[in-house]
Amino acid sequence: MPNTKIMTFLNYKSIFSDVEKNGLILPVSYLDNNKNLNDLIDSIIKNFDNFESVGYSSFLNAITQTCLAEESEKLGLGEIKNANFKHVPKNGIIFHRDNLLFFIAKSLLKECGDLKITGQKTYKNAQNYYKALLLISQLIPDSSLEKDFLLRAYPYYYVPQTSANIYEIRLQRYWYIYNDLLAKLDNSKKNHIQCGIKEIEKKANLSLKEYFHVVSQIYVWFLKIPNIKRKNLKNPFQKLGFNYKNIDSFYIRKDNFGEDSDFLNLINHLSLGLEEFKEKMCKSRKDSIDGFYQHFQSFFDNPVFKINDENYCIIDLKFLLEGICSGFMWHINNYSEQQLKLISEQYGYLLEYYFLELLEKIFGKNNIKRAAKDGQPDAILETDEYILVIEFTTEYYRFSSLYNEKTDLLKDDLHRLLFNSGKNDAKARNKKDKGKFFKLQNYIENIEGNSKTIIPI
Repeated sequence: MPNTKIMTFLNYKSIFSDVEKNGLILPVSYLDNNKNLNDLIDSIIKNFDNFESVGYSSFLNAITQTCLAEESEKLGLGEIKNANFKHVPKNGIIFHRDNLLFFIAKSLLKECGDLKITGQKTYKNAQNYYKALLLISQLIPDSSLEKDFLLRAYPYYYVPQTSANIYEIRLQRYWYIYNDLLAKLDNSKKNHIQCGIKEIEKKANLSLKEYFHVVSQIYVWFLKIPNIKRKNLKNPFQKLGFNYKNIDSFYIRKDNFGEDSDFLNLINHLSLGLEEFKEKMCKSRKDSIDGFYQHFQSFFDNPVFKINDENYCIIDLKFLLEGICSGFMWHINNYSEQQLKLISEQYGYLLEYYFLELLEKIFGKNNIKRAAKDGQPDAILETDEYILVIEFTTEYYRFSSLYNEKTDLLKDDLHRLLFNSGKNDAKARNKKDKGKFFKLQNYIENIEGNSKTIIPI
């Protein structure tokens, strides 16, 4: 049986037994109130330099997504030991994606400060920084865990070898979808997506091929090369790739690329500066997010921080890579004038075409029966003993439902996609089609009487 190690996210209460605020020592129960927690976090970080806070937290976030969980644990415990924490646990993770993105959001929204976190003669500022992260971990709602393990964190950022393999497959898949398959669709099923892509190409000053090429370079630098180096110390990439021991391998310097490079064009396109982020994060959204994850969607839209005209950093690698894969539809919507409803319909056609082609390559074209008209399953595969009735789910669940603290919105989206009874359903959100499970049941009933076993998929 393989060895299993349970990794725990540490919070403030797992290390400290009291709270210091304004020179007063308060019982740790003071933190049971979220307002008190937020007030304490704000008071600790209010004088931190905004740019360093965002940059250093983004650097740590890159570590969490490119190192093994054991490495992140060791680094975090080493940091609080170096910062002269009186009690250092034997195990547990100090910094992780959720508390770092929350810290970055607070750093972008707060008033400007000039207090440095790193490189100081005393450890007080670094100590307060890690205290703030531990306090933020105290804020994370328990209800988020089921989403985190099932949907939100996938591919799991703390298992870099697995996530690297998944992203490599996804980059290949979506390049094939947008470059090859899109050209095969009738114009009526692709015109809105094509117009959206052209608008993105114009605004980013990049072709779609160049866009994918740059994102692939980022993937190779942050995930592929570090994984190769982890497996084989004697390799030709020792001086390449992200290395947490070399902070310069994280920051994007204009001098390294030149004025007209494709790389900088994309980074400029995806980045916002401090004031731009503040403005964006203060705007209301149609499907807003309440609570802990309120500002995470801003990092999905713009996963890069512009420190100044010469320097940038990636806030969240996961959001940057997802933005060219399954999230590209949302970028088309954000950066173009095409309506989301029209884009999502054509995105559905595109993915359906992809899955049908995939089935035909696996089982043979003659063995797959495509839908000839409305009211039929997307595909039927018949063998000597079984009939597989296949219905593709190409519709989306909302970012707001996935990242909201409460699970009700996600349940409503799953109901709309799977169990919707029709346009009069109270949770349909104007969706006229019935949910996928209703459709599958109807398809099965229409082919009952066959002696073969029917398997709905």
